[in-house]
Amino acid sequence: MKIAESVYLVGDGEFGLSDKADCHVYLIDGGKKKCLIDAGVGLGTKEIISNIRSDGFDPSDDIDYVLVSHAHSDHGGGSKSVKEATGAELIAPVGEAEFIERGGEDLEFGLRVTKRSGVYPQDYRYQHTKVDKVVKHDDCIKVGKFTIRVIQIPGHSHNTAAFLIEEAPRSLFSSDIVFINGTVGLGNWPGCSLDNYRNNIERVSGLKVERLFPGHFSWTLKRGQSHLDAAVENFKGAWLPPAWTHNHPFR
Repeated sequence: MKIAESVYLVGDGEFGLSDKADCHVYLIDGGKKKCLIDAGVGLGTKEIISNIRSDGFDPSDDIDYVLVSHAHSDHGGGSKSVKEATGAELIAPVGEAEFIERGGEDLEFGLRVTKRSGVYPQDYRYQHTKVDKVVKHDDCIKVGKFTIRVIQIPGHSHNTAAFLIEEAPRSLFSSDIVFINGTVGLGNWPGCSLDNYRNNIERVSGLKVERLFPGHFSWTLKRGQSHLDAAVENFKGAWLPPAWTHNHPFR
């Protein structure tokens, strides 16, 4: 489903494009090269692949990279199946790639918490896989005509990354770091830290973002920076910044 110039939504649980636990899975068409942003939970991979075909792309020939923002199941749990279905190079940020590859107690604890909250089926199992390339804050990935810069902001998880298209219209795929209206992804799981959020949220300042594509809920094609600036301001006060409630769980 094309949602903006060069941007397609090919997976999502809220709009019924794929498994109900999936985050937004975006396809970026950079011309000669294309990538996916995030991989979903792994339960709706066949639907994601079908959606890629419906949008006029060949999943095994056209998808060159899968950029995973963080290891949480709804974003990284589908890494193995999407990588196998596309043959794409799997790219993930340092501090998150390790969980995608090997798991670990923090990831498992968070999965138990979210299962108890009804986010995932009780029999869900995370499928780990090798990450082909590990990136860090301020690294750049060339995807055809686009330069995509990694913006790492620990807080929602150990080291969640957003991905910034630097060419106009400047577009930020903000994952679960910042949502529309400046709300953020604070929750009750290992790696989620108010201190880390507060100490790193300034990294979204001054990016001159026009289009903002979060990992859940709505997006905007204009004035995206205003939503990022609202999040920065929310961390300057004495009280907890606005976050989505338990009625809108993060995965």
